Amino acid sequence: MDPIDSSEELSDLQVSKDAIIETVAEAVLSQQKPVAVTDADNNVVGAVHSSKVIHVLFGSRAETENNE
Repeated sequence: MDPIDSSEELSDLQVSKDAIIETVAEAVLSQQKPVAVTDADNNVVGAVHSSKVIHVLFGSRAETENNE
């Protein structure tokens, strides 16, 4: 999750800050804009970008393959 950038327009999709990345990855990756991350009270506490999801899911594997 990244801090909120007030100059950035967010997607209409929102995900919980407690969501497991594997459960929301497909939805986040289908969005063209960053997705709002909300707390239990539905307050926006951050944003997640598709590039961050890709890095979390595949980043360490891609780095290992490039070093071999």
